[in-house]
Amino acid sequence: MIFLLWAFCAFALETKVEVGWGGQAVVSAVNPLWLSVSNSHPAPFSGEVRISGKIGSPWRGEALYHLKLPVFLAPYARARFLVPWPVELGMTSVFVSVFSEGREISSTAAELFLNPGRLHGAIGPPFRPAEILLSPAEIPKDPLLLWPFSRLDFPPLPQDIPDAIKAWSVFLGGESTWEPPFRLGIRPEPLSQHLRGLRPSPPLWPALVPGIFLYLLLLGPLLGSFSRGRAGYLLVFLAVFSSFALFYSVYREAGPGVAAYLVEVRSSSVPRFCLELWGGASWRGEEVELPGFWVEALPERGWEGLDLEWAYGPDGWRTRFSLAPGRPRVLLRLAPPQVFSPPPAKTAPPAWLVSALALPWDQASVEHIVLHEGRRKTEGFIVFLP
Repeated sequence: MIFLLWAFCAFALETKVEVGWGGQAVVSAVNPLWLSVSNSHPAPFSGEVRISGKIGSPWRGEALYHLKLPVFLAPYARARFLVPWPVELGMTSVFVSVFSEGREISSTAAELFLNPGRLHGAIGPPFRPAEILLSPAEIPKDPLLLWPFSRLDFPPLPQDIPDAIKAWSVFLGGESTWEPPFRLGIRPEPLSQHLRGLRPSPPLWPALVPGIFLYLLLLGPLLGSFSRGRAGYLLVFLAVFSSFALFYSVYREAGPGVAAYLVEVRSSSVPRFCLELWGGASWRGEEVELPGFWVEALPERGWEGLDLEWAYGPDGWRTRFSLAPGRPRVLLRLAPPQVFSPPPAKTAPPAWLVSALALPWDQASVEHIVLHEGRRKTEGFIVFLP
């Protein structure tokens, strides 16, 4: 009976998926992904939806994007989800599977229609000529979902311009009838150069001071004893040296494995959102988990090893990824401004930050903070702009 129930459930669930505004998935942007899951069974269903897609190519390396979403369906019910989904070159389709208690119940695949250029949209009525037409009710609350648009035309809206449109214009370079105080630009080369200088490692003094002491001891009092054939001193020296070598290796492994920075750019014109950049480097392989939905900001020419996984839980989105030794990564997100404790202190912007971000720095105010999260030390800069 249990086997028959599972078999019936496998045919009772129906999933439909569409990626991109109007079915057009814009490359190098976060696109909206609409997912519909229907339960035609008389029993409720509880499980998990897993969405995956592969980017890159065998030539330049491949990476896997993976998203997990919990789902609960009442009998004969249907649930609809709208989630962000980054699209890159080489991603030709996405795969959607529904799991319950670790078993796959149903699966489907959707082919993507890639668009290399960003879209021209219009919000109405009345509508102006454009590729994508939207009503005011279809404006997403998440500004990342507007990333595929290069321009949005709209008449005077009955209410204030949504913060999502303002954040899209300020932080993602979108153009519209609303003129932002500035448009942020990211320069990849200064960021890459700064990241290459991040090499997390413990300080050298625990190795330098005992090492010099043992060296002087060997050249001084112990040298004469060794030359006279006193093996006891040699054994003592070897024991001390081996203990020191073991101590330092354990100390080095227990030290911080990731050196990271966090840059938060705020604008008084968009109080509900800010842009955050997270960059990290590791001298050994590390698994990193960050709260929120983060995407790759500076993808390299080779995608090998740049996997990303997103999971939605009681506290919202969480992003998981790995840092390979000597290969830094930069991720970005749009989110509400954070409240830091202790409060940051005012500082002058470092030269690498001024070079990496195209901003009106003559109007900017910068604060600095150091965050300690487990074994990870993060240096933070908060940039305030009008």
